[in-house]
Amino acid sequence: MPHSFTYLLMKLTAYRDRKNDPRKELGRHHALDIFRIVAMLTRDKLVEAKNKIAEYHEDAQVQSCREVALQDFMKPTSDGTLAMRNHALWQDDNQLSPFIDALGEIFRE
Repeated sequence: MPHSFTYLLMKLTAYRDRKNDPRKELGRHHALDIFRIVAMLTRDKLVEAKNKIAEYHEDAQVQSCREVALQDFMKPTSDGTLAMRNHALWQDDNQLSPFIDALGEIFRE
């Protein structure tokens, strides 16, 4: 099982690379995986991910993922959030606000 920090960065990158590609369903699968990763984080793992983001804040990949997270997932109407919610397996808008809050906690400075 990959570490939640690296898995989250990987999926944010995959979403970024596919979000405008209709042949790849506009990155919906990766967007939903981002939700799943955040949903499975324990409090300790969330803090650990936040600390890793701070530790590697100058890394170009971390900066790119921060940008994707903050631009595409911080509102119910953001592109990534809509992609996630438009996935056939999306089930519960009641979990949207806690997801946005947790992802914001990880990536906001």
